[in-house]
Amino acid sequence: MTPSKLTRRDTTTTLNPGTLPGDRGVVLAAVKKAGFALHLAPAIFKNDREIVLEAVKNNSYALADASKHLKDDREIVLEAMKHDLAALEYASDDLKDERDWFLEALKREVRAHEFAGERLRKEHDIVLAAVRSRGEKLGDASERLKDDHEIVLKAVMNCGEALQYASERLKDDRDIVLKAVRDCGGALQYASESLRNTPEVVLEAAKQDVTALEYASDFLKTDSEFFLEAVKQDVWAIEYASGTLKNDSIFFLRVVEQDARALEFASTMLKNDRNFLLDAMKLDILTLAYVGKKLRSNRAFFLETAKHDARALEYLKIDLVFL
Repeated sequence: MTPSKLTRRDTTTTLNPGTLPGDRGVVLAAVKKAGFALHLAPAIFKNDREIVLEAVKNNSYALADASKHLKDDREIVLEAMKHDLAALEYASDDLKDERDWFLEALKREVRAHEFAGERLRKEHDIVLAAVRSRGEKLGDASERLKDDHEIVLKAVMNCGEALQYASERLKDDRDIVLKAVRDCGGALQYASESLRNTPEVVLEAAKQDVTALEYASDFLKTDSEFFLEAVKQDVWAIEYASGTLKNDSIFFLRVVEQDARALEFASTMLKNDRNFLLDAMKLDILTLAYVGKKLRSNRAFFLETAKHDARALEYLKIDLVFL
């Protein structure tokens, strides 16, 4: 590893401060070549603005060795974070809590919010900038800002799961919840009971992730019209229908018209219902691929299906010896 590639951690664990000569010209040349050399310079040069600025241009982590005074220098800190945002950790606490400067830092690098001072983390503009780049940072906001429509909306647009941190009032906000589930269907679990019972919202969630139907209201899971729409989007939506619907022959005949594969999740009783299956196979021969075990071994049933469609043998996979 060459000196110019060494990180601050590499140097501080192997070299001792003050090992560079007390010559300003030598130190300046050294930090231009390798910023970590500031760690080796006499203390007086760690308070030299030109030297420290050149050091952080070469190696952002040189900021750690700057004097307290220069860790409060706006230009030097911005230069350091330009090359590596993590160097902002070494800025002075006063600077990290200075609103105007921090907003400028955020314009250059939105992730800078991670290093904001405690006071700034409660400010609307700072939190807004934070959630725009990392929605989950809403979890660090004050209760007041978790109830701020603009902030929560930006948070869920970046990360739908951030809805879990929103106030109860905003979890019942249709616009916010729709934005959240369009980013992450599973965010539906954090929505209000009212919105988990709203077909438009739940269908949007299922469009992004069909497993989001797990979080639909119990009432909606019994709604046949809702599930017919859901199956149009994704046939596997039927898995999340109530047991009552999975045993409803009239409902399932309408589903088979759309996609017979949904029969995989029909009740065992329905899969062994002779009359239902005969009606269903007239709509789609694929129905016979889901015939229940009990009915599959029924010779009379097979012969009846074969009258309607000779392909029954293929779908029921019946050995000719059986006949």
